[in-house]
Amino acid sequence: MARTVSVIKNVQPQSFDIEVFGLNILTRCNLYYEGVKVAAGDLEPRTGSIGGTISTNDRGQIRFIWYLRNPVSAVAGQAESEFIAKLKLDASIKKLVLVDKASINTDTLPNDFRSRARCYAEATLKKSFEIKFNEVKEFNVSYSYDSSYNVGQTYTTDVEGEL
Repeated sequence: MARTVSVIKNVQPQSFDIEVFGLNILTRCNLYYEGVKVAAGDLEPRTGSIGGTISTNDRGQIRFIWYLRNPVSAVAGQAESEFIAKLKLDASIKKLVLVDKASINTDTLPNDFRSRARCYAEATLKKSFEIKFNEVKEFNVSYSYDSSYNVGQTYTTDVEGEL
């Protein structure tokens, strides 16, 4: 017998401060998450405001904040087993790609982006979730993100907290 749980409807957005080196200078870029272009409203250039264009500087560096909004969505009253199954599917390695806008400016990232782009950077994002149920059948989700960004050099950032 599946138990139903009440679901916290508003999951706080996560933010990532992304900095990439070694790109072409003065180049406008798009960010793709799992092959889908991230909306401008989810990006904030470090020298501008949310929704502004993300561009490299005169040294080929780019720095911006990416807001991953509502990374886990669930329906109130959803069976616990269904919700956990969805989280397990979502708790996997995801791909981030930063690519120059002049070469590729589509809603989805083409498979041949490496040969078409003048400059690009790739990263992997590993998400893991742990579910804890309490007596009132509400839940807490704890998460950790392990990210590494590759452009000439590699660095890793770990973020931990509660949704």
